[in-house]
Amino acid sequence: MRIKVVHHVMSLKLLHESKFFGFDTTNPQHWGENYVFKSYIKLLRLVRELFTQMFTCIQSNNFNVSFEIPEHEVDFMLDEASLTIIPKNPYWKSQANSEIDRLHKATLTLMPVSHHTSDYYCEHNHGSYCIDVSYMYVEIKQKRSQYAFGSTIQPDLLVNDSLTNYGQFMYDNFEWGRDRQWNTMDKHGIRSATNLIDNGDFENPNTIDPWECLGCKPNGFRNSYKGDWSVMVTNRDHSFSALTQRIQSTGGENYVFKSYIRLLKLVRGTMYTDVHVYVKYTDRYGIQSINVNLSIEIPEHEVDFLLDEASLTLLPKNTNWKSQADSEIDRLRKATLTLTPVSHHNSDYYCRENHGSYCIDISYMHVEIKQTQSQYAFGSTIQPDLLVNHSLTNYGQFMYDNFEWGKIDNGIQWINMESNQRQLDNEKLVQAMQRLRSHRLKRWGSGLFSALSKSNPDWISKLPLRDINLAIQDRINYMAALFNESFENLDVYSDVLQDEFLEIYTQSPNITQELFLKAKQRFPHARLFLDERNVLTSSLHTTAYTDMAKRLKSIHTPYYGLGIKAHFNSSQIDMDALKYRLDKLAEAKSPLWISSLVFHEDRVTLRAQMLDDVMTLLYSRPEVEGIILDDVWDKELISQNAALANGQNFQLNQAGYVYQNRWHTHETHHFTSTVSIRAYKGEYDIIVRRGQNGPIVGTKHVTLGNSGLSLTIHVTGQEIPQEEQQTKNIFLSVLISEYAIEYDKRNKWAVYVDETATERKMEDLQVNKVRHTKALKTYQKQVLPNLTNAN
Repeated sequence: MRIKVVHHVMSLKLLHESKFFGFDTTNPQHWGENYVFKSYIKLLRLVRELFTQMFTCIQSNNFNVSFEIPEHEVDFMLDEASLTIIPKNPYWKSQANSEIDRLHKATLTLMPVSHHTSDYYCEHNHGSYCIDVSYMYVEIKQKRSQYAFGSTIQPDLLVNDSLTNYGQFMYDNFEWGRDRQWNTMDKHGIRSATNLIDNGDFENPNTIDPWECLGCKPNGFRNSYKGDWSVMVTNRDHSFSALTQRIQSTGGENYVFKSYIRLLKLVRGTMYTDVHVYVKYTDRYGIQSINVNLSIEIPEHEVDFLLDEASLTLLPKNTNWKSQADSEIDRLRKATLTLTPVSHHNSDYYCRENHGSYCIDISYMHVEIKQTQSQYAFGSTIQPDLLVNHSLTNYGQFMYDNFEWGKIDNGIQWINMESNQRQLDNEKLVQAMQRLRSHRLKRWGSGLFSALSKSNPDWISKLPLRDINLAIQDRINYMAALFNESFENLDVYSDVLQDEFLEIYTQSPNITQELFLKAKQRFPHARLFLDERNVLTSSLHTTAYTDMAKRLKSIHTPYYGLGIKAHFNSSQIDMDALKYRLDKLAEAKSPLWISSLVFHEDRVTLRAQMLDDVMTLLYSRPEVEGIILDDVWDKELISQNAALANGQNFQLNQAGYVYQNRWHTHETHHFTSTVSIRAYKGEYDIIVRRGQNGPIVGTKHVTLGNSGLSLTIHVTGQEIPQEEQQTKNIFLSVLISEYAIEYDKRNKWAVYVDETATERKMEDLQVNKVRHTKALKTYQKQVLPNLTNAN
């Protein structure tokens, strides 16, 4: 057994770390058993190389376990060594088959229907249409698997015209094809991911052709991410000294570049560096050249590095993305709501005996299904000064009516709350938080700390190191005392990949984890977030954000999810690239929240289309748990090219209507029979009317959850004495245990909703509100017995 132990080097923000490195391995069978060896080792001193190897040796004759390192100068620490037996499982295959059935199979049901089998029909048609279904068989043959079964492909055999059977066999039996260089074929539907880079694995140590190293020295190096060799780049003359390859491409296509890099040397006094990948092409008179130069550059020319497994592949286009997204939205975000009307006292006998006083014509009934709150976390940024402004009550009402979450826009940022040390300004912020809480909006605290220099007060940079750490702890303590129970979500550290303000002034490369650990102690119930820009609208930091999240999770940083700022400044949105970046971010295995979504476009029609497309994609993704819209009102903006509502009366524009109607349910149906719809999950008002726009004769507030909801609506009516009629609707509300009964006195209708279908006795009657005694007595004597008897 052989375990390689290295100093851990992270990609992009690259740190040299010396720490305990955990490993485990299995040994061959000994005395008929399998064993697992685990331990943790920490290197104390290396020789000249950046890594070493460790061997775990087990001598079978006396079962001695030993640890050996080839270089005798290397010192190390060892801890938590264990050797355990792997239990045998004689049922592994049946368990595996059970999992295969659960994961990879589904039920397919076919029902035969035979026509024209009657003797009469056969007689009159001379048997020409007679079918005896007992002779029928059905063949169920799978053409393609949903699972990724594949085969390695030999390109020379595939293109050999005398071996057409070779290709046909591959096309008929596999979904994926791969040659020895990881190239995959696209013929006959096999997925395409052909590597456009030559010699991307650098397995020939004698040459890097067709790569060029401009202003640098390349050498084959016998240490690699995969295979045996990589390329080592040293002696770089300038920041733009780079490893470059000229590639033929196709205009108008998206490409994915992947590679693996390892730093060998950093500039003295630095904790990390940046890696840039450039694609350079010539654009003359609007015609893009098919020849592009791809280069990998590091700003500090002193930095040496290894590179391995470089690839550039075409990103396939998906013209059906929106229909697929809508299908996922229906599966994830909707449930079935079924309403069944039941009318009482409409028989001829009953009407004749009671002189028509209780007769109801249900053909006039309509039901309105109006969503009042979404189960999904739709939110908006909130301006505290506008929310607490008594002359702008429409602002708050618009937010309360249209969103489930409120995110205070930069309100808690350090520079806004404490621009001068210990001079705190929070009165409007506290009032705003109280108003959001009182209107049942959940709250997101934005910007506890930021890596951006401009988001931090100037006085911090003037403090000595010890006082900076004290100031950080003071801010956390103060915010916890003020808002501990106010935030459901809190982004602790934002824009980490854009700047390094706190890293520089605290001199700590691990400041991100330290901030989360401190915040979790004081905000134990809040969900803590990172928050970053240029990860969805741009590919600049997508991979870096994903890698950072994985690393923080691996060292048990207590963050909940990844916040994403998505500001679109062009109507030309590439949905294939957007989906790819979402897929990449999802690799972090953490919930994603769009913490700021805004579309800057002067033409409101295009703005509405941008919002429709992007939100459809986001809403269809199970890992995207919430979407916070930014800049929704034109009067709060310097530019009006992003708003969803305009003017003092908050009139929705075309983009606003898309938001309100596309992902919320509000429908009216003729209520003569069962109404069943797929509706977005959340809270609803069910409103029964006499006529499509007629008077309301009953309402019910319900919640549509994951399992759907089925209700039976009972409609009754009775005459009201003339002296008790009034010019406005007055509802007499009565509660019979589970039965909610509402009585419209002006229009002489009553309605109640039965959710339990259980009988209730007269003594269960509880009167909640009595406004007209005579009407109540009439209701109890004549209507109520019929309602309870009907159930």
